[in-house]
Amino acid sequence: MKKIKKGRGPSFLRFLGSIAAIIFGIFWTVLAFSLTTNLRSSEGTLKLIGYAFPLFGIVFILMGIFEAIYNYRNAVSKKRFSEYDIVEDDEEDDTFTLFSKNKKSQKERDRDPIYEEDYKHMDFENTSPGFQFKKYCTECGTPLEKDYKYCPECGKKI
Repeated sequence: MKKIKKGRGPSFLRFLGSIAAIIFGIFWTVLAFSLTTNLRSSEGTLKLIGYAFPLFGIVFILMGIFEAIYNYRNAVSKKRFSEYDIVEDDEEDDTFTLFSKNKKSQKERDRDPIYEEDYKHMDFENTSPGFQFKKYCTECGTPLEKDYKYCPECGKKI
């Protein structure tokens, strides 16, 4: 499995943005609480508005705190959170294949002529003379022959 991780610089900048969001949330809450004092003492839907606006500020502060913790950890810790995980089909099942119409496994798809037919389209054919197609291992980068099924260097299935 390969992982793509966010850089430390962008994580630190998002941490600073989260601090700014927390400060804004504090100002919003204090200002909304002081400006809606009369609404909270009234009856009906205005009373609801008097409580709702300060609650927006509290929610904003909580979101800023969680975002700040996440980005600070990503900026300074040795083991950062991965933004994307690149996995092979046999390493981890895709959750959304449960809902798709095509529920074939990777082995069934390899034997299915319809999948192969997609790549025999003339857009994929080489029309320039003297063109040599080179294949490389996705794991280690070793040049491969066209008919190789496994990498001779690392043994990864192609």
